[in-house]
Amino acid sequence: MKRKTFRMSGGKDRKAQKEKFVFSMSPEEEALPDMETKEDIVPVETPQNAPEISSEENIQAEAITTVQDDIGISSEKEYSEKKEEPLQTMEITDIQKPQETQTEAPLKSKDDSDKAVKTECVPDIPLPKFYNGPNLAEIRKRCGITLRAIWEETKIPVKTLEDIEIENYEALPPEVYARSFVSTYAKILSLDPKKAVKDYMERYSAWKADTAKQQKKKASGSIFGIKMKQSK
Repeated sequence: MKRKTFRMSGGKDRKAQKEKFVFSMSPEEEALPDMETKEDIVPVETPQNAPEISSEENIQAEAITTVQDDIGISSEKEYSEKKEEPLQTMEITDIQKPQETQTEAPLKSKDDSDKAVKTECVPDIPLPKFYNGPNLAEIRKRCGITLRAIWEETKIPVKTLEDIEIENYEALPPEVYARSFVSTYAKILSLDPKKAVKDYMERYSAWKADTAKQQKKKASGSIFGIKMKQSK
């Protein structure tokens, strides 16, 4: 039988610390030399007031932990899936182009025809020394250009073009616009726009001055008549 020697520690007597005690070992202890003996196992004391945890509570706690883990995994999975989604692109052809509004064409005048639009003119007649409304109309007709064709090219209303040709000054727009319209009209007929504006606006200014005199005379006559009536 083997013998196991123990050295005791602690205590006040130093001699007792140095003494060796020899104990006899049982066959079970000889078979398990490296394992702890029953004397070495110290029981763990639990507090008296500590609540006892039942097996059901342990199962619920484990279930909650499992659910939390599953939620965390699923949220991470959804985030990764959203992050990996490719950006959606849209082709330019999907955008509908705005519809163009159509402008109503003006009424055709007597000079309009159903022929193709023509806006190029090379007069085959001697040009007049003075450009007035009737002369411009004659050149336009000799070139075979209609008022509608000029409207489509310049957007000047047909009615305004007619007023320019017949010198209906009273129906024309303000002087600054009338100058611009006459200049554009002359360019269509391949005429000198500066000379056309100068000649035409001289007659326009003369008519305007004469009209102003007549209105002034008419106003003074009416005032004189009122005074005569008052004197009587």
